[in-house]
Amino acid sequence: TEVALTEQAMAWLNAPIGSTVTVHVGQSTRDFTVVGQVEFPWRLDRTLLFAYDDAATGELFPASERSWFPASERSWLVDTPEPIGWDRVLELNEQGMVVASWAVLIDPPPDEAVPLNQYWSSSGELVVTEELAVGVLVAGLALLEVVLLAGPAFAVGARRRQRQLALVAANGGTPAHLRRIVLADGVVLGLIGAGAGIVLGVAAAFAARPVVEETLLHARAGGYRVFPEALVAVAGLAVVTGLLAAMVPAFTAARQNVVAALAARRGVTRSRKRWIAVGVVMVGVGAAVAAGGAVLADSTVLVAGLVLAELGLVVGTPALVGLVARAGRVLPLAPRIALRDASRNRAAAAPAISAVMAAVAGSVTIAMIMDTDREDVRAQSHPDLPVGTVSVLFREEPGSAGVEQAIRSTLPVTEVHRVGWPGCSVNGAIASCFVRVLYNDLCPELARWQAGDTSDSLRAAAAANPHCDRQMARTSGGVVVDGGAAVAALTGASGDDLRRARETLAAGGVVVRSPLQITDGEATLAVVRPDPDASAGPDSGRGSDLRPPAPGSDLVYVPPGHTMTTVTVPGYLLTTGIGPGSVIIPPQLVERLGLDVNTKWLVAATARPPTEEEMERFTATMRALDALGMVQTNVPYQTDPRLLVLVAAAALVTLGAAAIGTGLAAADGRADLSTLAAVGASPRLRRALSVSQAWVIAGLGSLLGSVVGIGAALAVIHGNNQQDWRLWPGAPAEPMVPWPTLAVVLVAVPLMAILGAGLLTRSRLPIERRL
Repeated sequence: TEVALTEQAMAWLNAPIGSTVTVHVGQSTRDFTVVGQVEFPWRLDRTLLFAYDDAATGELFPASERSWFPASERSWLVDTPEPIGWDRVLELNEQGMVVASWAVLIDPPPDEAVPLNQYWSSSGELVVTEELAVGVLVAGLALLEVVLLAGPAFAVGARRRQRQLALVAANGGTPAHLRRIVLADGVVLGLIGAGAGIVLGVAAAFAARPVVEETLLHARAGGYRVFPEALVAVAGLAVVTGLLAAMVPAFTAARQNVVAALAARRGVTRSRKRWIAVGVVMVGVGAAVAAGGAVLADSTVLVAGLVLAELGLVVGTPALVGLVARAGRVLPLAPRIALRDASRNRAAAAPAISAVMAAVAGSVTIAMIMDTDREDVRAQSHPDLPVGTVSVLFREEPGSAGVEQAIRSTLPVTEVHRVGWPGCSVNGAIASCFVRVLYNDLCPELARWQAGDTSDSLRAAAAANPHCDRQMARTSGGVVVDGGAAVAALTGASGDDLRRARETLAAGGVVVRSPLQITDGEATLAVVRPDPDASAGPDSGRGSDLRPPAPGSDLVYVPPGHTMTTVTVPGYLLTTGIGPGSVIIPPQLVERLGLDVNTKWLVAATARPPTEEEMERFTATMRALDALGMVQTNVPYQTDPRLLVLVAAAALVTLGAAAIGTGLAAADGRADLSTLAAVGASPRLRRALSVSQAWVIAGLGSLLGSVVGIGAALAVIHGNNQQDWRLWPGAPAEPMVPWPTLAVVLVAVPLMAILGAGLLTRSRLPIERRL
């Protein structure tokens, strides 16, 4: 009589310790007292834990329903005086026991001592090279992202040390010396960043772990562990990242003109033509490789092509910045200066823009693929009943009145209908009889495909044949018996379509819901019943208008000892409602076919979608009445947490890149601000200039990333369609533009960057005395 609840179950049931929980299973009910709170580390959702009582458990819960946990009645927790080693485990295995020993888990035996490992090794390696390759490419993109974010800082640092580096060169320093000076900054800052990042990362992981476990994973992650080897690898990766981020500024500083640097002149800043050519070639080759991967349905080739194309865009971003800067001639003063500074200092602006582009491209790509998959699944699936329709199956005929009253008392129903399905009896006993609606044509390509023909010509022929379409032929040809009153509740039909369907049923015809089931206003029914020669029953003489099997009836399963006949009747095709589904036939047609009607089924329409509390009350009431009840609801779309993480990461990268780029541009352009102050510029100009610089980085990067992300998603979607085409031709998934994600990355995040730059920038212009 006792039960323990998890914390989530207590909150869901509003049942603290000491309260009572009533459990209904069929006609049985039992009250349990809540005596404790427990937690299952592998399952942090709503869970009840009943005390083990063999008699009570067997009475209340059949064995088929006792499958909530991996353990069964024959599993035990055993406390042994000494640890159970691997040798002892093998001995117990020979006696028919499966043992999970903690001693074996913390000190596992060698692979050659485990028979199962020998089996797997003889079956071949289980390393999935494709997933490994994709993981390496994704990790490379993450490293590139960090390099692009850190690159502007080294570029501006080298720019501000231009005179110092020029003095080194003037006093005999070689280009190699200049490169090493800048690269040393990358090593030092990489080590500092690694130390700070490891400390902050470990602290953040420990602090955020409970939230992640309870909201995302719904499972505990185990003990708190820090792996020194992994942290050393992270530190080494940080140093490598610092070196890579400082490499371009180092080579740029080594090639600077010493005289121009000592005179504090920038010189002419242009993108070298060979780098422009390299970027264009990389984009072209990457696009071609991605297209080939999409056609071949090879995800590794596809991702490699996308990565190559994105690297080409990174290489070509400086030239693109210079091209966009030419549009500054027609803009106001602040954005014109911002574009000019971005063009003059491309080594700092281009990496920041590329970082935003890469982050936004990844989130837009994933969002578009997820939205497309969701809409494709929604298009390929149809509910059995319209949304809001209640369906209840009950066992005993005398209980129908109570079931109907319970439906009306627990749910906001507007009408309740009695429907059924065809059946029969032989010698007073229920027999296996059913009716199916035949398709008006077959798919000859299907037989060839099942025989092993997978040629492109066969797929093309199947795609052109509507009878081969999976969407149109999804209905099983099941039959529902109704005189016309429940058509709207069963199908969602309305208007003149509903009126004509009811007229057809009243005239003894059938209502079909797939164009493949009707020809020239007629439908063919296949009736399967026990063979009268094997067991003649009182109904064997009825149904004299039935004919031998019709073409296409070989798709209907006829059990042993049964026979099948067909009949053609008038039919009407519904054009409104929820689409393909069961065929509706009237009771008089069932009687004409020599069958009975089983009416232990109630269907009700609701005025509005039921609330969760109403659904729970309805379910409990149906269990108490030993009835099976359900309400057709829309499957709610829940945004994948991984997509939210990607969008949040893209937003943080965009804000961070905009802040870094704006701050570095302000530090590098302090002399220009002093000149503006000397010629009488307004103090607001400095804030307007910061806003414009943030707009250049966040806006241009988000725009490029959105374009790249949509292009990459189109390639992936096409590759998935090709893969589906190889299985069986059907309607391809239509790409869905992820408007919410685009609104975030194209509007909300750049606007936040602009507002942040405007609020955090001082209006006072600096006044400096030139020496």
